[in-house]
Amino acid sequence: MNNLFNTFLYKDNIKYPLFDQFYNPQTIYPEYPWPQDICSANNDVYDAVRETLSGLRLDRCNYGKQNWNPLGDIISQGDTVLIKPNWVSHKNNNPEADLSCLVTHSSIVRSILDYCIIALNGSGKIILGDAPIQGADLNKLLKANHINEIVEFYKDKGIIIEVCDFRMFQACGKNGVWHQRVKINDADETIAVDLGVNSEFCAVENARRDYHVMDYDSDKTGKYHQAGRHIYSINKHVLNADVIINLPKPKCHKLAGITGALKNMVGIISDKACLPHDSLGSKSAGGDSYQKRNPLKALSIVVRELKAKFEESGL
Repeated sequence: MNNLFNTFLYKDNIKYPLFDQFYNPQTIYPEYPWPQDICSANNDVYDAVRETLSGLRLDRCNYGKQNWNPLGDIISQGDTVLIKPNWVSHKNNNPEADLSCLVTHSSIVRSILDYCIIALNGSGKIILGDAPIQGADLNKLLKANHINEIVEFYKDKGIIIEVCDFRMFQACGKNGVWHQRVKINDADETIAVDLGVNSEFCAVENARRDYHVMDYDSDKTGKYHQAGRHIYSINKHVLNADVIINLPKPKCHKLAGITGALKNMVGIISDKACLPHDSLGSKSAGGDSYQKRNPLKALSIVVRELKAKFEESGL
């Protein structure tokens, strides 16, 4: 297990496969549970995931054998396993682009699911879930991303994959203005976790901070973060899981640059208002939304805040 953070796989010219035969592997690997279900088209992603697990030296002594179980030291029989992909939105605002930059490709999800199933050996539970942005239609995303078909593939094998939306609600609207809130989960599906003095915000909580999350009312965010109290609203499926497998999508973040896999864990939050993105105002004024005083940027923040308050009052 000491090598988990020291191994990576690099390959040239790998492309995501087209959806064909449920993203089955193109090779009958010794450990593959369903040798009758093999893809006739190339699936370099499945091969790459398998090689990555091998490169991590997981269950090394059984590699190449029918009983190779690379996740067996991580997943015990009977465990609840949460697979956390990144599902941002059901649509790309660029009409000429697909969802590749917005979701963890389902061919990756499919290959990891196989090795979780091998480790559980007919026991336990697998949950596939995320909290997309508030306006995302997860049903449309799952359809476009072929998750529903993959879930049906496993169901035909007698394996149930539970797909969960971790959000408390979905916001619906028109032209970028939210006017309706559709409940997804009840309040008892969420657990409020107070990090208290263990929060990194404790280092700055004595300074004047107006915490802000894009498209959310900053007053609501402020209620989550006060002196000595820093609360995060987390879906209970996440906290009840025995194993969490983080499957981010490759990207650069416009605020943080590159985040590795950490940014993907934002999707365990049920109410994104509890997760500050920045502090309102310029750095010289005590905030960190932008570097120097700028009247236009300050005005844009005021307008966005008014929009968020209006939406919150109407939802």
